[in-house]
Amino acid sequence: MGIRNTKMVNDVNREMLNDFFVIQDLNSFESLYLLSSMDDKEKHLINLLEKDTKNKKKIVFIAADPDNYEKTDKYCGLGKKYFEQLDITEFEIVDYRMSKFAAIRHIETADILFLNGGDPVNQINFIQEYEIAPLITNFKGVLIGISAGAMNLAKNAYCSKDKEEGETWLYDGLGLVDVTVDPHFDINNKKQVKDFLAQDFEVIGLAENSFIKIDRYGIKTFFGEYYIKENNKIVKVK
Repeated sequence: MGIRNTKMVNDVNREMLNDFFVIQDLNSFESLYLLSSMDDKEKHLINLLEKDTKNKKKIVFIAADPDNYEKTDKYCGLGKKYFEQLDITEFEIVDYRMSKFAAIRHIETADILFLNGGDPVNQINFIQEYEIAPLITNFKGVLIGISAGAMNLAKNAYCSKDKEEGETWLYDGLGLVDVTVDPHFDINNKKQVKDFLAQDFEVIGLAENSFIKIDRYGIKTFFGEYYIKENNKIVKVK
């Protein structure tokens, strides 16, 4: 009887251990970052990225405004300067200047994918048009989304009204994470606050230079200042 019980316990423990790794190892990416904005003086982000991008050489930027080359080049140029300090040496920009097949090839050989800020809907439409959504959702390196790019990595994407967007609305994101963010959150913006409170699901308001890191096991770490809804009020967390 004792031997049979020991075997049963061992079998149960083995099954639980297997289930643990199956449940925990959900994400294909190594790490994922949701950024409101980037500042080369933000030491936490630099230190984390320095560790996560060690021995990585190639970054691919995915435009949010794929036909606005001047705007894309401006922001990718800033991104290039930022990542050069992390010893990244290969840079590619995916927009309408690159063919669909070239885009697929570069994403498949990238170490880091960076979803640019800009127009979130244009970016989602472009990703679908170029048929690169599966490459993003199954990417095995480091994924970074900033502003619009951070919105689009979520399952439920939330776009609040600002000077570029005429209204607040919801749409389907890429579905990599269950975190819905509202970048550039300004507690003094009454319209933004009102719409934030009106949502019936959790939205995290990311202040400037705040960000969230998610590892491959889904563990989330928050940095900087952010806001959540609690008892129909906005609560600031730092």
